[in-house]
Amino acid sequence: MGATVSAAYRWDRPGVPQKGWTLVAVDDLGEAEHTCQMCGNEQVRFVHTVEHPKSDSLEVGCVCAGHMTNNYVTSKKVERELKSRAARRLKWADRNWKISRKGNAYLRFSGRVATIFQRWNGWKFVVSYVASELFDPSNPVWSEQAYPTQEAAQLGVFDLLNPLPFPARKKKL
Repeated sequence: MGATVSAAYRWDRPGVPQKGWTLVAVDDLGEAEHTCQMCGNEQVRFVHTVEHPKSDSLEVGCVCAGHMTNNYVTSKKVERELKSRAARRLKWADRNWKISRKGNAYLRFSGRVATIFQRWNGWKFVVSYVASELFDPSNPVWSEQAYPTQEAAQLGVFDLLNPLPFPARKKKL
């Protein structure tokens, strides 16, 4: 269900700044379920949060964000990056993960090895470099949090290696 659009946040309403906004976040909702607070389009999947010194922040679609920030390239680029990242993330757990002699799932990719293992509090991972003249294997990255499932830990590896272009924002309940 789309969010309610206040009549105050429309392009044709006086007093609503139309330029000078700053893009502060872009969130992928997974489905086109948001309503743009500037134009009323009800089919927004990638929500661009914009701020203006003379107004409350607004959650808008890509086109409105481009107009409001006067930066069409950044809005489209960030949305394109998020779409590409979402597609790669869907396929990540389905990659050819192998099982080590210790029974842990692991994946070799781009000079690295990601290993998923189970602990008393859930699933964790470590990402290290394969020893070579280009990479130093002595600096592995360990997951700080425990994940409820092996697949969630695999996605944690993906998220570590493919950070969002903006910090993740907490979803409203």
